[in-house]
Amino acid sequence: METNKKNVFKNIFFAFCAVFMVVFIIIGLGHKKKSTAPWSLKQFSDDSGKQGTFYILENNNDGTVIVIDGGTSKNARKVRNEIRKSGGKVDAWIITHFHDDHVDAFNEIYADPGDIEISKVYTPEIDPDMYMQLLREWDDPEPYKTFMRQTEGDERILHPARMDVLEFAGLKIEVLCTFDELLYNCLDENMDPANDISMVFKVSGEKDTLLFLGDFHTDALGDGLIQLHGDKLKAEMVQAGHHGNNSLPERFYEFVSPKVMLFDAPKWLMEGEEYTSKDLAAWCDANGIERYDFTSAPNVFDFE
Repeated sequence: METNKKNVFKNIFFAFCAVFMVVFIIIGLGHKKKSTAPWSLKQFSDDSGKQGTFYILENNNDGTVIVIDGGTSKNARKVRNEIRKSGGKVDAWIITHFHDDHVDAFNEIYADPGDIEISKVYTPEIDPDMYMQLLREWDDPEPYKTFMRQTEGDERILHPARMDVLEFAGLKIEVLCTFDELLYNCLDENMDPANDISMVFKVSGEKDTLLFLGDFHTDALGDGLIQLHGDKLKAEMVQAGHHGNNSLPERFYEFVSPKVMLFDAPKWLMEGEEYTSKDLAAWCDANGIERYDFTSAPNVFDFE
């Protein structure tokens, strides 16, 4: 009888230990170590299933939030939810240019912000008549028209000039290219103006750097950036221009010398025979450059 009691207690003890270990493992798996880096950089896919650009830079200490583009209108719910997760306030919203896969989510949220607070919006500045003249037959003018109609007279809409520097909680954003007379004089009929007016900027922390290209992608303009800025273009991380498809030439990326390349592209755009994203991806692989796209999104990086 005594032996049976010991066995019962022994079984209860081991059962308790087993339950404790399971709970410990579950908690351990579900817990993510809080980043000690001052900023987090997050790259998101687009819920339309198409290409689109949506990033958040979030300060892990004071909660400063910077949104870049946002993607299509079908991505608006995701953008809204991610902003809420980060506190509901956008300190700076950067719109690189006015194509639907970059600005439509913003347009939808701006029209009905709900509980989202937007402090400042930074965009290229371009006269409506001039913009319409620059469009090619494949360009849809409606996203631009919607943006201009909705934001008219809003003092939160700002247009940084080339070489302007924006600073947020120790993070520096330097504008290297935007629409201005210099860029306008470089455009010709062989280029893609609605994409090439993308605001190009470099994000710098104390250690890390990110070159953001938007949809800037014409060869000659890339060469011009190198001539204008030289080593200032070099960065550890690069957002591939024009989603990596018909992007800037390899010589441009060789000059920038990134360790990480970010493709704002789904699998079909990364692998399709008719697209050149796969060629730029192969170049990354051949040169030991880490690359990320929508297949692994959301992609989150410490940014120091």
